[in-house]
Amino acid sequence: MLQDVENDHVTIYPTFGASGVTRYHSGIRGLRTNGSADRISVVCSVYDSIEAAGSFPSRVSSHEVPVPETDTWPQKWLVEILRLTYYNKQRFVNFDDRLRAAARTSIASVGFNQEARPGRVEDSRFPDAVVLLKNGVHLITEDHIRSEVRRFLADQAVPKLAQGKTMVKTRLSSEIIGKSLRRLPFTTAKGYLVMTSEHVKRGDVIALIKGSQVPFVLRRRTSGMYQLISEAYVDGIMDGEAAAISKFGLLELA
Repeated sequence: MLQDVENDHVTIYPTFGASGVTRYHSGIRGLRTNGSADRISVVCSVYDSIEAAGSFPSRVSSHEVPVPETDTWPQKWLVEILRLTYYNKQRFVNFDDRLRAAARTSIASVGFNQEARPGRVEDSRFPDAVVLLKNGVHLITEDHIRSEVRRFLADQAVPKLAQGKTMVKTRLSSEIIGKSLRRLPFTTAKGYLVMTSEHVKRGDVIALIKGSQVPFVLRRRTSGMYQLISEAYVDGIMDGEAAAISKFGLLELA
């Protein structure tokens, strides 16, 4: 899970609000065919669709990061998410905005606080991302992206951010290693960055289910119903931004 569960086995944290209303009875209903429960009805809005996945050709297994790759894997993960920001519609004001979005998405904006509890970190890992990017420039194959990265890193303010961040770098790297297991980054038709299950495919849809904190990825079935694939982090809509402009209706999951 992207979140954790309190000792009461009910309360989920850290808190997101993707569906827009935190105190909402979900209205989920079980449906039956010939007396057998085989699907559920939810109040939902289909907001976007998966367009492209991050590519990691040398990744042998998503279940673990080999020890020799402990230092390099976080760089590869961040650089590939950054590459996805160039895939389609330009939602980013400048390179700084791109890197901040990539950094948040790299760990679903959830890191560990001083009490070793998962908490929302938002942009607090940006200096960490600068360090990882500096160490991973050689992994960027596209000339236009590499040129923009080098211009960004040449800014006089960047070295100041990167100095003395060894412990912060280690924190972000370890968080990426944990969050990336069995997951992949994606981009959507509307240009949002997503982190979700590796089993998600192009054409799957991003849905907001009333009463849920996070978006979900659904897959259309030939019957007109949907199959639930995974929860998801979608950068930019985790606090009700998309819900505020979406229309909700009944949708069946099988």
